[in-house]
Amino acid sequence: MLAQVTLTVVGGAKDGSTIIIPDEGTCLIGRALDCDLRLSREDGYHGVHPHHCMVEVELPVVRVHELYRSPELVMAGHREGIGSYADSREPLYPETYEVNAGEEIRIGNAVLQVGILIVTEDCPPSMVL
Repeated sequence: MLAQVTLTVVGGAKDGSTIIIPDEGTCLIGRALDCDLRLSREDGYHGVHPHHCMVEVELPVVRVHELYRSPELVMAGHREGIGSYADSREPLYPETYEVNAGEEIRIGNAVLQVGILIVTEDCPPSMVL
């Protein structure tokens, strides 16, 4: 059995775009050119820092590492954007959150849906949400 995590953009210029992260893989998210998933101002995404967060996959656990302390990173069941933008200008030590299939990650005004893709030898790929 092969399992991968998917992040699907919901809304905005990249609506429906999906990035697949293999088990034991990572995905850097932000507005910088070197990000695996780039959410730029030019595409209408606001409140996203150059290197905002990193998603790390070690199935069955999926972690989001906050790389820049910001009220612009919100995950269901974890935190409602706390602090103020003025407070978030200095990078602090990152925080880490565990997310599950079906949850959303909000980065600024961007929304990412978390999914887990499972592929077995005798079955076609299926999405677990």
